[in-house]
Amino acid sequence: MSKIDAQVQMDAAVLERVDALAAATGSSRGEVIETSVRRRLAALALGEVLGRVRESTGGGLSESDATTLAYREVEAARAARAGSRGSAGPSGR
Repeated sequence: MSKIDAQVQMDAAVLERVDALAAATGSSRGEVIETSVRRRLAALALGEVLGRVRESTGGGLSESDATTLAYREVEAARAARAGSRGSAGPSGR
């Protein structure tokens, strides 16, 4: 995966917490930020899939069933994306 330098501005208190987490986990500041962004994007994608599932079933699925189906859809999308990159490895969770 290629990396691009990016400059962002953030609250000093947030950056202090990022640095503390990086130190505690033996990670770099960039790794902590990238992991956090990836997780937030995954959560948003899951919410979108869950919404589409609910719409397509007319609300006929239980919350648990809809969530299970949404997770399966997200995992299938990740697998397809990994396959298109020629990689069978984890998707960066």
